[in-house]
Amino acid sequence: QVFGYCRNLATISVDAANPYFDSRNSCNAIIETSTNTIIRGTAQTVIPEDVKVIGDFAFSGCLPMKSFNIPEGVTSIGSYAFCQCNNLASISLPKSVGTIGEYAFYNCYNLTSVELPQSVAEIKDYTFAYCSKLASVSFPDELKAIGIAAFYGCYELNSLTIPESLDTISDLAFYVCESLEKLIVPDGVAHIGFAAFMGCSKMK
Repeated sequence: QVFGYCRNLATISVDAANPYFDSRNSCNAIIETSTNTIIRGTAQTVIPEDVKVIGDFAFSGCLPMKSFNIPEGVTSIGSYAFCQCNNLASISLPKSVGTIGEYAFYNCYNLTSVELPQSVAEIKDYTFAYCSKLASVSFPDELKAIGIAAFYGCYELNSLTIPESLDTISDLAFYVCESLEKLIVPDGVAHIGFAAFMGCSKMK
């Protein structure tokens, strides 16, 4: 969290002589050289093709960010990675992403839609909580679990198609999703947690 929530950070450059971190290709980010992990970026960051991981808190609180493209080759998005990017309205997630950390898009309240890559098997705790304008989510066909409060406070979420592969809907998963009218729970769901759909006042 060295630069976490530095909300107006615009320019980043690492000295070329640094053996541990770099800003390769003038990408406007700090990259841990040994792991190809972005430690901190800005709204102007262009992720190099050889980066594999977006680290925890990497873009947290980046207020100028309105849209962002994650290139093919990135396999993991860390916890809190885009947390409280309050003006983020759209993000492109590549097919290569298999893991998205908890709170990754927490309180991105201008985000309107998300298409999750097919390789994502679990939506972790609070991943999209308080994304209050999120109206549409496309789930992977092999999704196994939806974590605690994953969509808590997604007030505009109005329809969902739950894949047959799903096993677990955790506590508070869709708490106060006030616009959600219809949901079909597949036969294979073995666990629905406490207050998972509490406050879904339009559900019929």
